[in-house]
Amino acid sequence: MSVFFGGSGDRERMRALIYPDYYVLQDEDFEVSAFQIKYAEKFVKLTHRNVLGALMQLGFKRDYLGDIIIGDTIQIVIATHLNEYIKQHLTKLKGSSVKLIQIDPNALTNPVETYQSFDATVSSLRLDNIISEMMRKSRAVAQKHIETGNIKVNHVIIDKVSFVLEPGDTISIKGYGRAQLIEIGDLTKKQKYRITYKTLFN
Repeated sequence: MSVFFGGSGDRERMRALIYPDYYVLQDEDFEVSAFQIKYAEKFVKLTHRNVLGALMQLGFKRDYLGDIIIGDTIQIVIATHLNEYIKQHLTKLKGSSVKLIQIDPNALTNPVETYQSFDATVSSLRLDNIISEMMRKSRAVAQKHIETGNIKVNHVIIDKVSFVLEPGDTISIKGYGRAQLIEIGDLTKKQKYRITYKTLFN
């Protein structure tokens, strides 16, 4: 059997565990930890990019990082073996001193997300076409992102530029953020698809 876990809620980054039918699974088996970041909120505004950048500078591998949740509080999920390291080394963000409080991964909050919605027309529903529109870049740039594994659709890496998207698909673009294809409308007179999508980019 296999199961995924990255903390409570609908998490984007999770760890997988494969185990035999007879085994009684425990949350601890995933070796996932969560921390809440305390900082001077009145004087500093922290973003997802600020937190991720600081962790990268500390030498964290992205494979060992779970979701970074920006909401009423800031919470991060990491692999358990990095607990002591992060507590010792993540002491400042944007020049502000921070304190890490370890919390139960099952007590994560939901992020406060403000998506921007867009209406557009595209020549096809291929992944490279729609990624190009969402990124506001050329198809060649979009294709490179896809072929190098920087694109996930519904949490699965898709490396085929010809992959066809459907309404409701959630797209993650490395270095940009998340997006969702909301609706596919009628064809225009020039045989282009009308689409509605929303983005939550860094």
